[in-house]
Amino acid sequence: MLSRLLRRFAGRASVPTLLHLTHAKAGSTWITVILHELFGASVAPRGKRVAEACGGDLTQHRFEPGQVYPSMFMTREEVLAHDELNGSKRFIVIRDLRTTLAALYFSMKLSVNIEDAPFEIVQPESDEIGLLQMLETHITRIAAIQSSWLRQGEIVLRYEDLMENGYELLGDAFIRRLALPVSEHALSRAIRAAPAERSRRTGTIEWQKHFTPKISARFAEKFGQVLIDAGYEKDLAWASSTPVPSAL
Repeated sequence: MLSRLLRRFAGRASVPTLLHLTHAKAGSTWITVILHELFGASVAPRGKRVAEACGGDLTQHRFEPGQVYPSMFMTREEVLAHDELNGSKRFIVIRDLRTTLAALYFSMKLSVNIEDAPFEIVQPESDEIGLLQMLETHITRIAAIQSSWLRQGEIVLRYEDLMENGYELLGDAFIRRLALPVSEHALSRAIRAAPAERSRRTGTIEWQKHFTPKISARFAEKFGQVLIDAGYEKDLAWASSTPVPSAL
């Protein structure tokens, strides 16, 4: 325990500027804990706090060198607009947009602290209506974040793959591709120190249980290509084969 506390507060002098780009419901808390375990005091506040500090306008924020920035909800264009980030290292974590929609909707609907929700919750007449409302609003921003990083030669990791093979995928990204000052032993130790997200995979919400044919059709129309580009689907056939949820 003492050695862990020393690592978290001591930081590392040789840490390069590193960005963890992602979006809501894509394991950001889990990744942030791992980064804290690896880089200690070099880790800046999470993206939400960084945004709040500049009034929500990240164009006004200046990123400091030698800092690790976790959970930054930014598009590629927004990152490239910061000259001080030229040459910085980065990796992106995404999640199936359909699962993201369902997880975000139900987490907000069932939240015990609505006042802290990132947007106003409107109680819909049905979950179908609620999911369609969120599809037209908040998921649009998440889709924009994803699509901006896909097919750009960036290190894009899928949440689902990380839950199954996190050590190998993060090791390849951090040690071999980004050449971060991280050993395999340190990474293994950091992942063991952040087990909470992995334990959730058995309870991962399944979008198939909540998508109606109407939701699937609209989702495919708006975001079908993003699913294909991200490797979650090969075509749009999934949308036409969506069964009516048994709960309806």
